Amino acid sequence: MSRAAARFTQADITRAIRGAIKAGFAVRRVEIDPQGKIVVVCAEDGPADQAESPEGWRKRLRRSQGWAR
Repeated sequence: MSRAAARFTQADITRAIRGAIKAGFAVRRVEIDPQGKIVVVCAEDGPADQAESPEGWRKRLRRSQGWAR
């Protein structure tokens, strides 16, 4: 009996985690369901929960990408 093809790769998981970290979230855990759906569970105090101005978000994004202005 042969094995089924992987529904996700380690690179997929790494990409999801790096994206969450780059967005300013603290990753708590990663969940993967049998169909290959990847869910990154973040801390409660991430940017989505904070009232932040669009300019503050842009500055943080520029810093994370090395565009420090």
